[in-house]
Amino acid sequence: MSPEPQSERALLHAWLDGELDAEGRARMERALASSPEFAREAARTMRLHHAIALSMESRAAQPVPKRRTWRWLAAASLLLCSALAWTVATGAQASAAQVELVRLAEAASRGDRTFAIRALDDGPPAPERDGRPGPELDGARLYLRGTEQYVLARENAQGERTLTGFDGELAWTVPPRGAVRVSSDRQRFRGGLPGHQHELPFVDLDDGLANVARNYDLTLERELELDGRPVARIDGVRKRGVERGPKRIELWYEPQSRQLRRIVLDRLPQARSGPRAVALEFVDAQPLPADFFDHSHHHGPERAVERDDRPR
Repeated sequence: MSPEPQSERALLHAWLDGELDAEGRARMERALASSPEFAREAARTMRLHHAIALSMESRAAQPVPKRRTWRWLAAASLLLCSALAWTVATGAQASAAQVELVRLAEAASRGDRTFAIRALDDGPPAPERDGRPGPELDGARLYLRGTEQYVLARENAQGERTLTGFDGELAWTVPPRGAVRVSSDRQRFRGGLPGHQHELPFVDLDDGLANVARNYDLTLERELELDGRPVARIDGVRKRGVERGPKRIELWYEPQSRQLRRIVLDRLPQARSGPRAVALEFVDAQPLPADFFDHSHHHGPERAVERDDRPR
């Protein structure tokens, strides 16, 4: 039996306002599964909110925190619309992984997280830069705040460190020597990030998870264990006809908190270098310094800072 119409609308709008607790989210999932009419109405409502979000996003004078709120809502709307459409077409069980992606994106919008990056195979070595070995992905650390800000710290074979990041306004890179470079193009220095070249930017989880929802056939496994913890896992296999991206992905996460514990990208397409499979392993969620995602936190005042906004 489907819920009463007024109850349906209240449930949906409470979800949009971020007011549902775990019991409320479970009620919404049951309502979607039991009522195709509610699923269709919810999809229409989410599309409307998505259009509003995109309109708000385009207002450049809007303060950054509000832009991020609307940007997350836009991505969550797209994810949920995909889940609702899949529910109507194939039933609730097939859409469970899509619904979980929405909840992962919601959880990722809060707090700081640190991941260690591990190569799962031996790929071609990183290309040299000015006669020196380039930074390696294996052993790197990825620091995240919310769904946008990041710092990627890599070292080369000689122990020289390269940092890249995005503070919410400027992308930047701090090489071992020479000038620090900054850019208003958020993707300017993302080339070293796992999945970036394949449209899976996991430093930008709302965009990354939306691409997962669009380009992968997904299944959900519950009641698993990872490092002694109960976890669930979303498995993705790249859809036929999709050319970019790893062949397979795995998203391991804690069912209650929706904290991602491990991300595996398997059979990455090869370009110039890098492993064919990598894992991002959760380290901790300790708060980082307030200015950690600003480039000035990672170098002395004597370093020159150059603007780099030329077309890519």
